[in-house]
This record gives sequence, structure tokens and C-alpha cells, in this order.
Amino acid sequence: MEVNCSKTFRSVKGKTVTVEAVIEGGKVREVKVTGDFFVTDDRAFEEFEALLKDKDCEGLKSLSPPKVMVGAFEEEVIRAVLQCLPCSG
Repeated sequence: MEVNCSKTFRSVKGKTVTVEAVIEGGKVREVKVTGDFFVTDDRAFEEFEALLKDKDCEGLKSLSPPKVMVGAFEEEVIRAVLQCLPCSG
């Protein structure tokens, strides 16, 4: 079953971030991150979004994301995506 999930939060650096994800079979199938933050490089940011795809809870928890966002932390995005998944604990 496919589930659409949207999480909006204010980063610890004060920027608004929205994460929209499609979850299917306990994995992230699609993800889009938007907000009023900046990115260091558009291509690197797209690669960060791609890195989140096809991951389950454990896969996301074990990621060491590249630093591509200015005004928000990549780990905050990962936590928001984890809230969309059926993780235990």
C-alpha cells in the first residue's frame, strides 16, 4: 500500500522545511524536500534527495548524509522522513 506523507518543521537554524514522501512497503519510494533554506549545490542536493529513496528505517538511520543545506541540517530531514515510516522504537 502506498502512503503519502508530508512533514513541515522549523529547523534548529530557524528555517522552514517541508518533506513530502511516498512510502510503499516500508520504504521511501519518492521524496521531495523544500523550504526557505539554501543549498550549496543544486546537483548535490538532488543527490541527497536520491540518497533517501529506497531506504527503510534502518537504512535511513545509518546514513551519513553530505552537507548540502544551509539553514537546516540534513539529519533533521532524515528524522522527518523517519516519522513517515512504520519504525519501531
